[in-house]
Amino acid sequence: MNGTTDLDRRFHSFGISVCSNEKTADFIFIFKTLVETLEKIGEKISIDTLIADASLAIRNTFNAVFGEGLIIIMCWAHVRRNIVKHLYLVNETLKEEIMEDIDTLQLSSSEEVFEKAKDLFIKKYKKQTEFISYMKDMWFSSHRHWYEGAALSTPSHNNGLESHNLVVKKEETFRERMPLSRFFHQCISSVEKWPQQYAKNDRKFIESPTINLEHWVNGYHWAKSNKEVFTKSNGDLVEYYCTVTETLKLLKTKKRMLKKCDGTPSISLKEELHLYGL
Repeated sequence: MNGTTDLDRRFHSFGISVCSNEKTADFIFIFKTLVETLEKIGEKISIDTLIADASLAIRNTFNAVFGEGLIIIMCWAHVRRNIVKHLYLVNETLKEEIMEDIDTLQLSSSEEVFEKAKDLFIKKYKKQTEFISYMKDMWFSSHRHWYEGAALSTPSHNNGLESHNLVVKKEETFRERMPLSRFFHQCISSVEKWPQQYAKNDRKFIESPTINLEHWVNGYHWAKSNKEVFTKSNGDLVEYYCTVTETLKLLKTKKRMLKKCDGTPSISLKEELHLYGL
């Protein structure tokens, strides 16, 4: 199943690929066919991010077809399941705490925050040598883009694709195992129906994030809370800090510590001050 996501992070499919294997040559054919088909109708595809699992074949193909240096987002659900499977490498008493810290790591808002938080994680659990070695080799190196800030406005998992795939199985094939020839015709029939959903406004491609009622309510309560927001210049950027507790004002000692800090305050400093940084 091939597709893209809108700014509400909803999946929109534009094709089904049928292949007997999932090797590099197969994915090269799929990606190149997508590019060539769009060129035939006068469209040019621009891709800067791919959401996938840890398949080396997909990663190599994506870089070969669309160029090096593009972001490959690791599906967070896939990452978490694999980390849980390797918790046998740590002490039983630390398993829950480690997963809580990894869940916090996943919420990193930028590469800078992720790098600092990652270093603190490694330092905290340095005695769990086998587990830390696994994390460094797998999830802190080549497959490191599994945190929220890796690509803004991009889903952190491929659940949308999986959900769409499930709908096709339930409503199109009725979970029936078909001969290849019959399945091929069923795929064509399914793809032909998709444009009709947009023509009838049953589905829409969202080009600006939707702010729902819950967001407006939360924003209203935040504005009414009268929390003090502390600003700090950092080069061309302006950083904003406020307390994560119910306290409305920042103590003078905390302000002094922030002012003395060079660059973005570390995760440990933010925890010590009970701050949230934007």
